Amino acid sequence: MTRVNCEDVRDALRGGRPASDPELAAHAAGCAQCAALLADEAALGRSLATAGSDGEFDAALWGELERDLGAETGARAWLRSRPTPLRAGLAVGGVFAVTALGLRHLRPNWDGLSKAVLGAWLFAFTGVAALAVRVALPVLDASSARRRAALLAAFGLPVVYAALGELSFDATFVAAPFFASALSCFLYGTLLSTPLVALLWLLDRGSGSRSRLIAGAAACGLAANAALLLHCPATDPAHLLVGHGAIGFTLALVAWLFAR
Repeated sequence: MTRVNCEDVRDALRGGRPASDPELAAHAAGCAQCAALLADEAALGRSLATAGSDGEFDAALWGELERDLGAETGARAWLRSRPTPLRAGLAVGGVFAVTALGLRHLRPNWDGLSKAVLGAWLFAFTGVAALAVRVALPVLDASSARRRAALLAAFGLPVVYAALGELSFDATFVAAPFFASALSCFLYGTLLSTPLVALLWLLDRGSGSRSRLIAGAAACGLAANAALLLHCPATDPAHLLVGHGAIGFTLALVAWLFAR
């Protein structure tokens, strides 16, 4: 097997060689820049290889890419160069990890809860969060309809839970005083979601629609709501909306300001 370099990888992609070629894969194993080009069946590399037929344009484009990739070093660069299924898997794992943090201090009425209902709500929160993660970490932009559906579900679910929480558990628990208890849950949930916020930032490649940042914020809010579901016994709609549901909206506002 001959030893290839970065230029060989570029020429191979232009020539139509598959990303799974052993020589290319062996080189990419030790080169983060080429690993980014070959990730996801060489989606990025092939799009650049076919971006234009003019030789000078191609040389300038590849030169700019090589400079950008050369500046990418460290743990974040390594994470961003991983295949998208792995990046999404890590993020979904982060959602479950944040949810599990809610087990540290279980709600006081834990023994009397319907575990089937609790499990259904946990499944809803984590499942929709996983859908939001997929929009937040795209290879290429998802369709606008898919983005809208994911965002609607991600921001709508906490509102639905606030409306149905009291009926779901067939009990009423009003957290008092209202503002102090709501603020306590809001800050606690936001704190729990911080590791997931950091992980999504590390995994984000910085490309795609700005709505990916909003989707990431929504996923973090849903993970926080799942953790609070295990921790907080409140069922009154006002507390659930202000103390729990507002987390995702607040993170989305921060993401929107950051994007601007």
